Amino acid sequence: MRPWSPRTRLFLALLASLTFTSLAQADPPMQYVGSLNPYPGTFATYGTVAVDTDRHVAYMAGAFSDRGVAAMDISDPSHPVLVYEIPNPGPIDQNNSPGPDDVDLVGRYLAVSHHPNFGLQAFRGVAIYDTQPDPFHPTLLHAITMSTCGLESAQLDPEVGSGRPYVYCNSHCLFDPAVYIANILTGQIIGTFIGPEPFGCPPFPCAEENAPHEAFVQRHPRSGKMLDYVGYWDSGLRILDVTDPTHPVEAGAFDYGPGTGYRNAHGAVASPSGDYVYVGDEFGFDQRGGIHVFDARTCDGTSHCTPTPIAFWQRQSPDAGAPPPVGPFFASFVAFDVHNMFPLGENGLLVANYRLGVRLLDVTDKTNPNEISFYLPNNNDGVADDPNRPLFVGRRTYNAVRGKDGLIYGGDITYGLFVASLNPLTQLPAGAAAFARGARGGGELTGVRVSIGRSTPVVSFSTRKPGRSTLTIYDISGRLVATVVGEDRSAGAQRLMWNARAASGARVASGVYLGRLSTPDGETTVKVVRLD
Repeated sequence: MRPWSPRTRLFLALLASLTFTSLAQADPPMQYVGSLNPYPGTFATYGTVAVDTDRHVAYMAGAFSDRGVAAMDISDPSHPVLVYEIPNPGPIDQNNSPGPDDVDLVGRYLAVSHHPNFGLQAFRGVAIYDTQPDPFHPTLLHAITMSTCGLESAQLDPEVGSGRPYVYCNSHCLFDPAVYIANILTGQIIGTFIGPEPFGCPPFPCAEENAPHEAFVQRHPRSGKMLDYVGYWDSGLRILDVTDPTHPVEAGAFDYGPGTGYRNAHGAVASPSGDYVYVGDEFGFDQRGGIHVFDARTCDGTSHCTPTPIAFWQRQSPDAGAPPPVGPFFASFVAFDVHNMFPLGENGLLVANYRLGVRLLDVTDKTNPNEISFYLPNNNDGVADDPNRPLFVGRRTYNAVRGKDGLIYGGDITYGLFVASLNPLTQLPAGAAAFARGARGGGELTGVRVSIGRSTPVVSFSTRKPGRSTLTIYDISGRLVATVVGEDRSAGAQRLMWNARAASGARVASGVYLGRLSTPDGETTVKVVRLD
């Protein structure tokens, strides 16, 4: 090997002094990785997505349509593949059409909540599947009928595989609004929580709607109580103690409704500490919703509490207004509302923001949530698409989650699954590497070595856990260049080699590139140098 020239030595010396803070910019966008419309050429629309990146499977609900849940292979996140359409339970014919609105995955169990699109015999309730034998062809355990209207969502107990085989189901229904709790192994409803306020109808139009919509379940780390944080629409935030699932009781509440200035609590999630709760409002028609941050440090389930509102976040920009009315339904503001949320450790929050795509918030300062990145499935300009279109036309992000592989998996109402990666210029807040539901631990990796290569730069590292590692290459501006996907490997020494080519196959120019290395142990950003 020939010795480095003086120019090269000078370049390497400068490189050694390079810091990522010099590359920082405001709100760097996430980068497109891949996408899949499971049922193209149909009138299908889509709901939530849940992923198990260890088994390379994603599930997507077919909300507002009669298509079943899509089971997709995400072994190559840049090219997801539809493997199987999980059929909806019950009769499906010209007189009956059930819709799978929401999916939740914990361990081996998959819960799919259904409501009828139309028909008196269409299934309404929750379907429970065992994904262990074959994740792409789950086994139906029980189809549990509940509520006249069916369900808006269902959440599996976070300990569903270790002694708590329960699912918590939310019925936003005029006739029997309630949280229904079922045993997934027996298929029996074992508990019911009915809110303290009547639904609010009749007369019509409804003065208010007091019904559960979306929720989040976790064991409180101090008290040990299993708590269900429920967005109860015009009843606001309801915190239920479901430690005994046969006798759920209210452990805390913040009331919404007439005279309060608050309404339409769509869903709630809690920080891992349980000290803070985020409630997303979905107003729909006369103004845009947003996220309320509540101080819940007194809400550990040992006594009834009233969380304290301490902040409100809403995307602020000229593009986040309301388009002109297009029709009598879903005509305006709903396109910019907050929908589902996903906590990233104690200090991060992913927000599905309909037409405004995915928004990543740093909530280290709970009184001042700060957007640090975003992703729009149609562009990276940070502005909304299709300003004059109704809800079901164009891009509408329904939910977004972060997988153990570090990628963002989103559900788009119109176009299905999309996958994005964090921009290497984005600095995640402390603790954001501890993902909700199945955190792999670790965080930032250490001991990573990068060889400076002319033809094949090599990243060497070791892992404590078996699995697949990925190296995502970006240029210095944060633009995605290429993705190197490793094979499933046992724990120990690992190497990933980049052939110095872009995804198009073209040879890249010499210079400094950024690599986001994601492994079973955690992830980090490295500098990768390509020299001629």
